Amino acid sequence: MQIPPHVTYVAAGAIVIDHLDRYTVKKLRAAGLDVKTSWFGSDGRLAIEPAGPDGRPSVDEEDKLMALARAGIAFAYDYKQGMDPAGRMLDLCKRGRYVGTFKQLSFGENGPHIVRMPAGEESWLRELRTDGETNTLLQDPAQTQPPR
Repeated sequence: MQIPPHVTYVAAGAIVIDHLDRYTVKKLRAAGLDVKTSWFGSDGRLAIEPAGPDGRPSVDEEDKLMALARAGIAFAYDYKQGMDPAGRMLDLCKRGRYVGTFKQLSFGENGPHIVRMPAGEESWLRELRTDGETNTLLQDPAQTQPPR
């Protein structure tokens, strides 16, 4: 499987998208997203307003993440980052700000793997392996309470 265009991380003032091709850049620009591409590689940056003084993401950042999801751009899942791009999208879904699905891209020993998120009642679970083990990093707290 070829690696699709995907959001790799959100930096201060920009959303970084990797593996862009000309077609995707044109599609994003036609959707009103002014992606700046680099001369050397296949990465691009989408300027965003910085986070507020309280550290919460700006409305502009959230709006652009949702626009990227609607355009079919995948969001990388990276358990090593404090708040990975797929985690930001799951947070938007959980808060009811984004309604719909998005593509989560993860990398494993068998190559890239895309999962449609959120998916039904399991929407706050992340499938990491095919043997059924899951990571509940952003699981709904109501579902994690032990029965009384």
